Amino acid sequence: MNGSKKQATRKFPRDAFFVALVLIASVAFLVKVTGDQLYSYEANPNIDKIGKSTLIVCLAGGKGRIQSALSLYSRGKGIALFIAGAGPKTTREGILREHLPPEAIASISGSRKENIVVETQSRNTIENAYAISRFLRNNPEVTDVILITSAYHMRRSLLILENALRGQVTLVPYTAKEGAAILRENWTSTWIGIGVTLEETGKLLLARIFIPLLEIF
Repeated sequence: MNGSKKQATRKFPRDAFFVALVLIASVAFLVKVTGDQLYSYEANPNIDKIGKSTLIVCLAGGKGRIQSALSLYSRGKGIALFIAGAGPKTTREGILREHLPPEAIASISGSRKENIVVETQSRNTIENAYAISRFLRNNPEVTDVILITSAYHMRRSLLILENALRGQVTLVPYTAKEGAAILRENWTSTWIGIGVTLEETGKLLLARIFIPLLEIF
């Protein structure tokens, strides 16, 4: 009788360990599948196919976004560059000095330089969308928008802009990679990447629910 009790006592920790292991593996699998869905979109088209009626739009605020936008624009791509949500004290000259080497700055002159528009008032993605919509209404020659933002931020940005612009232009995702730390290839490699991805997944879910419901645009 006592022997049976001891055997049951010894067996219980093994069973508990196995159950805990299965739960941890299940949670890890769920997190991976959920997070991967955030990055499941086509992005980064062939830059040689960017036309003369294409506007490059950068949503400021994340690492590598402005740098990636300027890198693309300095190669002669896009009719103009619109940087949304750059911050109240941000200037065109300041952005160029901070993100480009002198030789690259020298290559952007005349109308190309004037066509870098720095929007400083919007504070979040919804306000970014309003600012972009206003700019497009004043520039009807634009037919396509290359949207540059962080990989984790792209799907929510597309959702918000699609609701704001209502088919006014074609949106083409272009993920910021220059200096960016969290990409679709490596988001599981750090706790920060996992945390940001799951947080953004939650924000995307809320945006899907409330933007159509509240008729924000």
